Amino acid sequence: MDAWDGLRRRWAAIPPTVAIHITAPRQDAASVRATEDLLSELMAPGDAVTVHWHVDMKSPGLVIRCSRDHHTGPISFWGTPSGYELEGLLYALERLAFGPRTPTPFSAPHTELIRQIERPLAIDLYVAPT
Repeated sequence: MDAWDGLRRRWAAIPPTVAIHITAPRQDAASVRATEDLLSELMAPGDAVTVHWHVDMKSPGLVIRCSRDHHTGPISFWGTPSGYELEGLLYALERLAFGPRTPTPFSAPHTELIRQIERPLAIDLYVAPT
């Protein structure tokens, strides 16, 4: 079994209530073609996850959002989900489908710092290949 087999197996387990929405300013953009190719590697005939493509000239680029039962999840991906982003996309789909995993406990000092947060936080994470 290679890494793709493991990803395909996880992808196939996602129920049909979960969907991917991809928006791009042009259907013929290179990032759209790369994303289509990547998703076709993961998807097999009969997989339950549906992919919805949207063209929006106002879109700043390729944007991927996940939804469950027509409610968009809190995570967006910008650009082709390759490398770490592919694992992140699959993880986001799994969390939408099956709920949160049992969290790994933080150390006591970290837990105390987190408890002090009094409002929701918006976090942007940027990953660049090295």
